Amino acid sequence: MSDLGGQLALTARHDVTLRDVVSAGTSLLNRSPEGGAVLRENVCCGALRVAGPSKVYACQLITEGAATTRNTNDASPPMILGLKTEGDASCRTTANGSHSAILGGLVYVVRDAGLKIPT
Repeated sequence: MSDLGGQLALTARHDVTLRDVVSAGTSLLNRSPEGGAVLRENVCCGALRVAGPSKVYACQLITEGAATTRNTNDASPPMILGLKTEGDASCRTTANGSHSAILGGLVYVVRDAGLKIPT
């Protein structure tokens, strides 16, 4: 199921709750800057892209797959309680003055990591 190309499961402009979702092989969410708040609980795998000032909360966020960057945060204030990632990739990238609060997690490289890829 992994690495099936550039498929996108959800794009959102309103508030969204994602609970108990496995999205291997697809990008899970692409929230535009005008989008509403996002709550993610027990979500695994697909890339997540959020932009704009609306709140983003995650509990038990698992980021896995072949993407070089698993989660992109563009001017958003995400709060993550429990993050787990596997493989040689960046689990979060921030841009345009955004910040990410991650409380607890596991970065499990599994094999030799590329020295140029921050986790």
